[in-house]
Amino acid sequence: MNPSTPLDRRRFLQAGTRYVLLTALGGLAVVAEAKRRRLSNDPNCIRLWTCADCVEFGSCSKPKAQDFRQSNVLDRDERTNPQPNDKR
Repeated sequence: MNPSTPLDRRRFLQAGTRYVLLTALGGLAVVAEAKRRRLSNDPNCIRLWTCADCVEFGSCSKPKAQDFRQSNVLDRDERTNPQPNDKR
């Protein structure tokens, strides 16, 4: 048995593993891009259930985010300017 054989085998396995992982990473990137393009015009948010936790909430133009902003403005107005009860 040649002493350089294990070293060559090790390099072969390292290179093979490296290329398999790079191919898998590339495949995941392609799948993520395809999903992003497919859902780019979806009116529903694909990130979180609530807009309050989303980091893109300030620049989001989806109808769900606009409705959430509007409801928060109405809630804030009701807290700062409560309407008196007209029970006579």
